Amino acid sequence: MFKKKTFLGILLGEHSFFVSELSFKGKTYFVNRSFEWVLPDNVSDTEQLGVQLQSFLRSKRFSLSSPVIFGVPAKWVLLKEKRVPPADKETLLNLLRIESEKDFSIPLDELVFDYTTFGVKETDGQNLLLLAINKSKMNWISKISKKAKLKPKAIIPYSFALLATKGVPSNSLVIYFGKESSELVFFVNGMPASLKHLGAFTEISEEAQEERVSSSKLDFISREIKRFFTIPPDYQDVTIPTELIVLDDYGLTEDELKIIEKNVSVPCKVLGKEDAFRASIGLASNGRDIRTLPINFLHSKLLIRKKIGWKDNLLKVAVAIGVVLILIGIGILDVKNKTNEVETLRKQLSKISPELDTAKETLDFISSMQDWRGEKMAFIECLREMTLSFPAEERIWVTSIAIREDMRNLISGKAVDSKNVMEFIKNLQKNDRFSDVKLLYIRQSGGGARDNIFAISFVFNKTGEIDNVARREVK
Repeated sequence: MFKKKTFLGILLGEHSFFVSELSFKGKTYFVNRSFEWVLPDNVSDTEQLGVQLQSFLRSKRFSLSSPVIFGVPAKWVLLKEKRVPPADKETLLNLLRIESEKDFSIPLDELVFDYTTFGVKETDGQNLLLLAINKSKMNWISKISKKAKLKPKAIIPYSFALLATKGVPSNSLVIYFGKESSELVFFVNGMPASLKHLGAFTEISEEAQEERVSSSKLDFISREIKRFFTIPPDYQDVTIPTELIVLDDYGLTEDELKIIEKNVSVPCKVLGKEDAFRASIGLASNGRDIRTLPINFLHSKLLIRKKIGWKDNLLKVAVAIGVVLILIGIGILDVKNKTNEVETLRKQLSKISPELDTAKETLDFISSMQDWRGEKMAFIECLREMTLSFPAEERIWVTSIAIREDMRNLISGKAVDSKNVMEFIKNLQKNDRFSDVKLLYIRQSGGGARDNIFAISFVFNKTGEIDNVARREVK
């Protein structure tokens, strides 16, 4: 017998949240309940909003202890489609961090990034989708979750969960009509390749003062879809679908759906209204294996995790050893002497603590001095040797340098002519202080400029005839 596992999917909107609870028994899931929660107009405080969300979920008998997958609208997400050269994972991450500076106008420290690849990986590169969401939105979701006593496991664009809908192929173009807006998403082999917010398709009638579908807005949405088929994205090794999948969670009439079918000029497969919970159900269905999600802003593949060394834990280890000694002392002493012995050990520990801090500072200082002298200032030598390798009196310059502790380098820059870049690479290869010199890419910067942008990786060898190198003269 399989034990049931329950997951929540919550689609976040600006006016409503759509919540679905699913139970898995083996590979089969069952929809326990789905409800819409309309955000209260008189509440602006985020924490108070979380408290009211908790009250709503309890009143509808949702399981607050279940893992939650949050879905965000496309209008909250920034994205950039890329073709990246073949590279190992660490080099790829460094390259994406460098290029994201020019891809997005918002400062990088205000964004959370993640990426996914799609299509066939070839020897000349890989198709990639880079996404970002503002940290203020992430903090807003975090505060609501904390006050509602929820356990968030993933945050993704909710349209990516539509692939779980029955009848949606792994290679498909999907237009989704939700209660608040419409979104267009393109899937390639089950992975998202593009996402576009097409906006609201309703308006308020002046006569009846009620919401109705706008024909002009449907016409605009149809033109955007037709543009995809007329001028498809230039993806390598990707087949463009020949039909449009229409997911209607709003409840469009047959006449309104015909506006879409007539204007896009391709066959349309319409999947009708399912009480507006198709996306939230898809979110919850992804809860079985969070690791298979193509995007997860909560656990981004671009997140830098700090490695903690033994020196950082030295003080904690010393305190732990002291506690163990105290416990051993308590165990072997009789009841009459326990209180006095514990007090004595505590005094000894308080005396040792300042000395231990002083010893740690001294050890860190000695280690840093040994690294500085023992490595013979390897970082400075690397910069010097790289500078000497630039062509004399040529117009080429570096805009970014990343040097790892193992002296593997990743640089990017600009040059007036590609010959300058190739001469620079040739000089690096001639220098025995450099090895594994690779040109990652070189192309025109675009936007009317004639400059070429490039990226090069190489390894700087710490050992060598340093004294001979130091005698070289700068041309």
